Amino acid sequence: MEDSKKSGIAKLKKLGLTDEEINSMLGIEEPLPSEEEIEAVEEKNQLETVAWKKDFLVEQLGHYNKKHGGKIELEEWVLGIQSDEIEVHFDWKELAGIRPNPLNDPNSPEFKKRAIKEEEHRELIKEERMKDQILWEKFKLSEKNKEK
Repeated sequence: MEDSKKSGIAKLKKLGLTDEEINSMLGIEEPLPSEEEIEAVEEKNQLETVAWKKDFLVEQLGHYNKKHGGKIELEEWVLGIQSDEIEVHFDWKELAGIRPNPLNDPNSPEFKKRAIKEEEHRELIKEERMKDQILWEKFKLSEKNKEK
């Protein structure tokens, strides 16, 4: 099972869903990963997130230096952002983990609302597939009747 699926399963488990509910919701027929596997994926995701954030900051610093014709260092630039001496177009507090993104917090109303929307979307797709299957069966029957 891919790490992205394991990460999604971890988030659903944090919402309190059972293995059966998760299997049903995601249409997974294989056994769900163990707690250890899920923890390993979550840790890997956190490390990748930290690396991504640092890469993002270095890239943004490069743009800042190019725009302002300077050679400010990363630490000085970050301190300037934190003290509001330097304005940036991104939410640095969220990036630093001071203000968490509500879509990453399974207890936030935004996360729960998004989860409900996703479930409604899955149900809609399921209904459309059922309708398509019925139409296909009717078509096959009509083709058989034409042959007779």
